[in-house]
Amino acid sequence: MRVANFQVAVAFEIEPELILSLGPSIRALATRTQGRIHDAGVGDPDFPPDVPRIVIQTKQFLVNISLNRFDIHATPPRHLQENHSAAVQFAQTVAGDVLGELLKVPVSYAWSGIVAHLKYPSEKPLASAPMAVAPIFHQLINIPHSGKPLSSFEVRFGYQEDDLFRSIKLGGYATQNIRFKSVAEGEQTAAGFGVEVADIVETGVQVFLDVNNKPSAGKKTPIDDLKRLFEVCEKSILTLPEELNLKELLK
Repeated sequence: MRVANFQVAVAFEIEPELILSLGPSIRALATRTQGRIHDAGVGDPDFPPDVPRIVIQTKQFLVNISLNRFDIHATPPRHLQENHSAAVQFAQTVAGDVLGELLKVPVSYAWSGIVAHLKYPSEKPLASAPMAVAPIFHQLINIPHSGKPLSSFEVRFGYQEDDLFRSIKLGGYATQNIRFKSVAEGEQTAAGFGVEVADIVETGVQVFLDVNNKPSAGKKTPIDDLKRLFEVCEKSILTLPEELNLKELLK
């Protein structure tokens, strides 16, 4: 198993002038992390508030800044991805660093959440994502399939656990090695090149683990809430195969 990436969200009441107020913090964060600032070009106030207005992109993370939430996308370095504790610590450090700068501007805080993207690769690449997830289907779903090959499968469920929501989405994935090649004169495409899809290089089962504190919105601070959510996330990653009764299939 490896932890492919995290999404960390902090939501708050709509702040129409947030981007203007955050200007110094945005520039300071981009300068300190050697990041690039992208203006999403959303000037119309009638656009939904959760549409990103500013994006900060660095080598370690990407931040979408909207009028009512911050979304931090953090991808652990490859050497940390197979150590779930180290991957969680990486994401927690990134989130703390980003929010330490952006929360210098007060907001009316609502809730926080974390989505961890986990991958359980097959021992060797299979022909498709449905083939990779088929053993999970047969383990969890008691439906006669009459020998028909599986073409798709995804399951999603969630619980309320005290003052938290925790949900799990499970399905298959396939990673392809895509190469671009020039096309012969007279066969030129609009983009000027053709696409050649090579063999599938990895298949497996992927799980999106979502933990948030919406049931207890606004009672603490984002930093305090995320500390607890990362602890729950780390524990859940470790116990997930047993919880799903898939210890022999999720490794």
